[in-house]
Amino acid sequence: MLVRGSLLLNLDRASEAVTTYQTLLGDNLDGRLRFLAQEGLGYGYERLGKLDEAQAAFAKLGNDAGASGLEGFYKDRALFHQARIAELRSNPADAARLYHEVLDKNPTTSLREEITNRLASLEMK
Repeated sequence: MLVRGSLLLNLDRASEAVTTYQTLLGDNLDGRLRFLAQEGLGYGYERLGKLDEAQAAFAKLGNDAGASGLEGFYKDRALFHQARIAELRSNPADAARLYHEVLDKNPTTSLREEITNRLASLEMK
């Protein structure tokens, strides 16, 4: 079902993907996989232009990942997605604050280069 949701997003069938991810999250999905469904749900809402729902899904993403027993796991990605949504909402100050928070809390994040580029882009606007 996780793969199906991803394929539906790739086929621009976001509403079907959202339904798939919601079903997964409503079921007894293994906690170690729950964060993948939550991230997919956020992407689905984003594709549908439902930025409030996307923001909420991405905010919950860090909590679901942490519930898998790996505290702090995926927190950087959860904040990164929230910053991206802030950018889409034309809120560069909030986006920059969240990007800096990712870098401050996770100095070795694999997202460092992308965040640095996004911050540079925000400063140029």
